[in-house]
Amino acid sequence: MKLSKTQLRVLDSIQVGEKVTAQRIAERYNLSSSWASTLLKRLYDKSYLKRTGSGQKSRGIEFNYTK
Repeated sequence: MKLSKTQLRVLDSIQVGEKVTAQRIAERYNLSSSWASTLLKRLYDKSYLKRTGSGQKSRGIEFNYTK
């Protein structure tokens, strides 16, 4: 399971135990929220991150991701 440079950069930036959202990653790397969400979901799908729902947002559920 090879990761892209962006995925590696995002994964390396998340500290063990740190909870991040797509919005936080988007702000950290000047990405769109939708692209940050996609990156985090792909890392989750590849079992690099854990995911929990944190409540309702206007367009769906906001997820928290942790290492």
